[in-house]
Amino acid sequence: MKPRVQRTRGFTLVELLVVISIIAVLASVAIPAFTGAQMTAQINAASQNARGIFLGLSTYAVDQSGTYPVAENNSNEAFRQLMPNYIDNEKPFYVGASAWHQAAKGGKPDEDIGNAPEYQQALERGENHWAYISGLNNTSTSSIPIIADGFTDTPGVYTNIPNQKGGRWKGTKAIMVYLDGQAKPEALDTRPSRS
Repeated sequence: MKPRVQRTRGFTLVELLVVISIIAVLASVAIPAFTGAQMTAQINAASQNARGIFLGLSTYAVDQSGTYPVAENNSNEAFRQLMPNYIDNEKPFYVGASAWHQAAKGGKPDEDIGNAPEYQQALERGENHWAYISGLNNTSTSSIPIIADGFTDTPGVYTNIPNQKGGRWKGTKAIMVYLDGQAKPEALDTRPSRS
């Protein structure tokens, strides 16, 4: 008597297509949620760095009779005055994937750029993500921002193109640090303007 061979049944084409469809639907739901959570974490990290810069500025102001650093041309002039006595390295001035410092270093990827040997010099023009509002002192109105997220070459203007200056948060948010010490992302008005 021959031994009976059991045949294993494989998947049909329809069953495979159903499984692939289910996986595709789950991925389409999960990927945007993951991307949103990742951006939120990056915004929080950038906000903490901005708060650290503000603390350096505040300590500087205490030592300078209440006056924050003066900058005539760009924010780097003010931030250079903080180093090394008030901020000990350049890391807080960089935001990952910001076009400001990538353009300054030829589009170099963001590998621990705050401590790389070529970044040990004081900040140069265009190497810093943050804008600085000069001419303030510690008696100015606390609701005035002193540090703002990197915008385009036009102050206060952002873009929704991520790899351009002012597009780090896709034109949806800007991180602001106010004279009262609050560092928070502000939602930008993305509605089209009416003429």
